[in-house]
Amino acid sequence: MKRMKNLLQTFSKYAAIIDVAVNHSPRITALVWAGIRLTLQVALNSMETKEYLETVTGTLTEKVAICEFYASVYTEYTDTQSELCADSALTADSLRWKLEGALPELYAAVLVYSVKARQYFTAHSK
Repeated sequence: MKRMKNLLQTFSKYAAIIDVAVNHSPRITALVWAGIRLTLQVALNSMETKEYLETVTGTLTEKVAICEFYASVYTEYTDTQSELCADSALTADSLRWKLEGALPELYAAVLVYSVKARQYFTAHSK
C-alpha cells in the first residue's frame, strides 16, 4: 500500500507537465488524460483519508486508555478520602458521579466516530 501511494504521489508531481503537453494538442488526448488524472486524484484522496482515519483511531485509543487510567486513580483516591474524612465524602461522591457520567459520554463519542468511519469506508469500497 505504501509503495502504491509513493508511486501515485510521484506520478502526481509530473502530472503538471503532462497537463501542459495535453493542452498543446487537446483533441483526444485531453479526454484520456482527464480520466487518468481523475483516477489518480481519487486514489490519492482515498489513501490520505484512510491514513488520517487510522491516525485518529490510534489517538482515540490512546486517549481512552489514559482516561481509564485517570478514572481508576481518581476512584481509588476518592475511596481513601471518603474513609479519612466524612466531611469531604459528599464532595468526593459528587465528583465521582460526574466522572462516571463523563466516561460513557466519551465512549459514546468514540462509538459514533467508529460507526461514521465504517460507513465512509463501506460507501467508498463499493
